[in-house]
Amino acid sequence: MEQTILNYFSEYEIADKSKRLYASNIARVLNALGLVPDQAIGVTDPINDYLLEKYPNPNTRRNYLASFGTFNSVVGKDKKAIQYFNEKVQELNNQYSDQQKTGVISDKQRASFQVGMDGLNKLIDTLDGIKNKSKQEKDALLIYKMLLELPIRNELATLEFITKSKFKTLNETKKKDRNYIVVAVDSMEMIRYAYKTGKIYGEIRTPISQDLRQILIPRKRQVTSADYLFRDGHDQPLSNQKLAELLNYQSNKILGVPIGTTMFTKIRLSHEHGDSVQKLKKEADIRGHSVGVQQSVYVKTSK
Repeated sequence: MEQTILNYFSEYEIADKSKRLYASNIARVLNALGLVPDQAIGVTDPINDYLLEKYPNPNTRRNYLASFGTFNSVVGKDKKAIQYFNEKVQELNNQYSDQQKTGVISDKQRASFQVGMDGLNKLIDTLDGIKNKSKQEKDALLIYKMLLELPIRNELATLEFITKSKFKTLNETKKKDRNYIVVAVDSMEMIRYAYKTGKIYGEIRTPISQDLRQILIPRKRQVTSADYLFRDGHDQPLSNQKLAELLNYQSNKILGVPIGTTMFTKIRLSHEHGDSVQKLKKEADIRGHSVGVQQSVYVKTSK
């Protein structure tokens, strides 16, 4: 079924990575509901009801709803269904935005957040100590070690190793919607194009420390000179959704709560910077403006 859905998207200007994710999401839901793709055009409430029950995490549910919105846009062109799914996605976007503004972790995420840095260290130490690790355990361990340094999200699933010399030969089309670990003789750099932050797209370059480089070098030796860092059990590039499922499974097994890329970074950054953020917010509240205004107007450097 997944291939059938991919064929529907073949004529449209959608990134290959997005097509695979949409097809995977849609196929999973349609299989559960006993529907074939042609029968799904215009179907709204049954899909939403299933997602509400199956995926209590609003971020996961939003991804599935967006997939069906796109499906109805490019396949069925069903205006009512398009509007329905777009409104559901926007509703969840608004809920997420309102929650983030409070600076307080949501009730659904509280149990995960409360494991703190001790929990993250236990997660890594436990995976590190497993003898004869499975592929999934090796991947989860590597991802969590990367997250100790790199505050990135599920797009790390699509990271590809590539030599610096080969990277320089890529044109803009080749770079589009892809993410790389660029390998030089004595350094590594992460360069991302497939990311989204506030609807701003571009290039993000992040040097990789020597400590993390030493962790990545053994993985680099296991793949070709330009290949995906993570692949699934069918030797296909790991999707963002499958990466999330991998991390949630491993962390649930060890800690009893899900810890994905976003939650890991929330815990780590809150541990490292939480006190200073609260001080900045208190100062801003006294002056009657936002932290952003305070940062741009009052926080300066002599250089």
